Amino acid sequence: VKAALGEFLKQHLVSVTERHQLRSWRINRHSSAWEELEDLLGSSLQRSRRARRAVQDPVERLVSSLPQLKFAVLAGIYIGRPTAAVDLLLVGDIPDSRTQRAIRQLEELQGGEINYAVFSEPEFHQRLYSYDWFVKEVLDHDPIIIVDRLKHHSIKAGKYLKTVFSKVSD
Repeated sequence: VKAALGEFLKQHLVSVTERHQLRSWRINRHSSAWEELEDLLGSSLQRSRRARRAVQDPVERLVSSLPQLKFAVLAGIYIGRPTAAVDLLLVGDIPDSRTQRAIRQLEELQGGEINYAVFSEPEFHQRLYSYDWFVKEVLDHDPIIIVDRLKHHSIKAGKYLKTVFSKVSD
């Protein structure tokens, strides 16, 4: 496995992140080899995605159980960017005590500190549509969207925001 991961790393098919003596490997879906691998595995990947949805990750289960949560994304350490400003972005009118309890549990799972931000829904929309650098930075690096219960469902990470921001800078 170590040799295969080393080869995948050379081909830029995976990236590795190390934080608090914990090494994480992540598939780079932007790699030119990704499409080839996806074609090769095809139906196996589809079955894997369905199985993954059926068995919820402990982080996903913990975050999605927060009351009045409208939108949640994993970023930073969860996507191989340990120096990012935030690891978890939450949107909703979530009670402070529940947020603090969930963050403590996530830190226990992760084995280290979790940087997070909580916005109300109006504040998040205002920041999103005013091209706030913080929100752009989080959403523009393909975060893992755990919960999306926003009324406008127009938030797309990565390519969507790159398009929006390129039009603004023109």
